[in-house]
Amino acid sequence: MKKQVFVLLSLLYFFQSIQGQIKVKIGNDTTFCAANIEIGIELGSNLIVENAIPPLKYTWSAIIHVPWGNSEKLFPASDFLNDTTIANPKIKESWASVWNKFVLEVQDSRGYTAKDSIHVRFSQFKYPLGYDGVYLNPGDSVMLKTSTHNAFFGGIFPYISYRWSPEIYLSTPDQFETWCKPTQKSDIEYSISVIDSAGCISSYNTVSKVIMNTAAMEKIEKPKKIYQKGNFIYVGVNSNDKTSIRIFNINGVKLYDKTTTNSHLNLNELALANGVYICEAIVNGERLVCKILKSD
Repeated sequence: MKKQVFVLLSLLYFFQSIQGQIKVKIGNDTTFCAANIEIGIELGSNLIVENAIPPLKYTWSAIIHVPWGNSEKLFPASDFLNDTTIANPKIKESWASVWNKFVLEVQDSRGYTAKDSIHVRFSQFKYPLGYDGVYLNPGDSVMLKTSTHNAFFGGIFPYISYRWSPEIYLSTPDQFETWCKPTQKSDIEYSISVIDSAGCISSYNTVSKVIMNTAAMEKIEKPKKIYQKGNFIYVGVNSNDKTSIRIFNINGVKLYDKTTTNSHLNLNELALANGVYICEAIVNGERLVCKILKSD
């Protein structure tokens, strides 16, 4: 009989101890987007505590490995959490995309304790300064592409989505590389954003500036004209056009006559006295005339 009572009491104690054990579940390992820290990220937002009798005591601990040059530095959890004694502390600082383990210990009013851990990392983008300059002639096209040297680095590879901005003149604005064929005269800056495999979105970063060759455009569209600036005469023509430049005094006497491909003439190089003259330029049969003033 005593033996049976002992066995029953042992079983009763065993079942009571099972019922009294605390169970803690923090949740799955998580990758957070570093950009979301500003709006608030809670650690342990999926926390489940079972069989615990309040009040409960929470203690978060960790050793954070942060890359530091060619090595790494170690930081306690308190450097990255706003409070290590609450169930759902907010993360106040992000670190690189390496996994680090946080451990939560929960103690109830009876002194029973239980632990669980979660691995956390951050998707963090860095943005280099500057951009690639691309010079284009009218009607030409260029392949724009992004890379870690001119767009950004970081995030969680592989990237799953790309988006160029603006999308105008681009053949595939949602691809890693795209053909660009502008028809406008002014320069265009193109930026790109990505979504990485953790679902984190980078900010747009300028990676290419398409610089339109205005000289080539002027070759097509620039009207011919002649004008004086200081003691220089400028003829606004295409660089390959042969131009006959003649200078007359006010009485119509020709003092200078030369055919050249230069678009300017230095009056100081001519044996002209100070005074008023007439300059005539013949370009492809077109006559351009202006009045000029020679002075020291």
